[in-house]
Amino acid sequence: MYLLEKLVIKSNFSLPFNYRMEQSFFDCKTIFLISPEPWDYISVSKHHYAIALAKKGNTVCFINPPVKRIAESIVIEEVVGVKDLFVVSYKPFATGLRFLPRYFMNLIERKFLKKIEKRINLNFDVILNFENSRFYDFHFVSPEVLKIYFQVDQNQDFHPEIAARTADIVFAINDEILGIVKPFNENSFKISHSFQGNLSEQAQQILEGKYIYTKAADRLQVMYVGNHEDYGKIFAETLNNLEQLNCPEKMKARITFALDCTYPRQLDKIDELIRKTISKKTIEIIFCKLRYEKKRK
Repeated sequence: MYLLEKLVIKSNFSLPFNYRMEQSFFDCKTIFLISPEPWDYISVSKHHYAIALAKKGNTVCFINPPVKRIAESIVIEEVVGVKDLFVVSYKPFATGLRFLPRYFMNLIERKFLKKIEKRINLNFDVILNFENSRFYDFHFVSPEVLKIYFQVDQNQDFHPEIAARTADIVFAINDEILGIVKPFNENSFKISHSFQGNLSEQAQQILEGKYIYTKAADRLQVMYVGNHEDYGKIFAETLNNLEQLNCPEKMKARITFALDCTYPRQLDKIDELIRKTISKKTIEIIFCKLRYEKKRK
C-alpha cells in the first residue's frame, strides 16, 4: 500500500483532487473497486487491498461480478468487522450490449456508478479496477475522478489496451503484464505481491539470513499450490531438472500438487502438462484437488 501511494504521487499526471503532502494519499477517499472475483471467494489481492484501504480511513465499495440470483438489481452489504467497506452485488445489465458502440456502454456504466453514489450518499474519488472485461473504458467516469488500472492476473486479456490507455495510472504485478500495458500508458509501474501480517519464526530467520537448511534424511516432501498452468509448468520443469543430478534413490521427491478445482478446465490442463513434464520414474506425483468455499455472512 505504501508503494502504491508513492507511485501515484510521483507519476507525472496532475492529481484530479487537492492533495496535501503531509497526509496519506489514500485518506478519506471514496473508492470504487472492481474485482473479477466475488467477495465470498477465497481472499486474494483484491480483497486484501479493499480491507487495507478501508482500514486507512477510506470508504470502499467492492464491486462483485454480476450475478443473476439476487433479490434486487443492486444489493449493497456492509462487511462485518471492517468499517466503511461495502460489497456491491448487481444483476447483469443486459445481453448483447458488447455489440453496441462503446459510447452506450459508458452511459450505462456511468448510470450504475451514480446509483451507487446515491445509495451510499457519497461521490467517488477513485476508480480502482483489477480487471478489463467490465468498466475497462474509464471514460464512463468524469475527468476529476482518479482512474487506476491494476492488472494482477495473467488471464485478464480482454481489453488491457483500452483499460491502460484510458487510466490515469497503471500497475502491473509482473514484468510480462507491464510489457503489455506500458506501450499504452507511460505512467505504468510494477508492484509485486506483498505480505502483510505476522511472519513465522522460520520465515523471520530466512528473512534475516539466519536460517540453516538441513537436507532431508528421507525423500523430499514438496507441495505446489496454485491454479496457473504457466507457473505449474515452470515448477514441474525445475523439479525435473533437479532430479537429473544423480540424486540417490531415497532423495527422490514426492510432490503434492494442490490445485484449485474451482477452475475445472484449467485444472485438467495443469494435470496433463505436469504428468508429461515430470518423469514418472524419478518423482512420485500426488494430486490433491482443492475447493475453496466461504459462506457469506
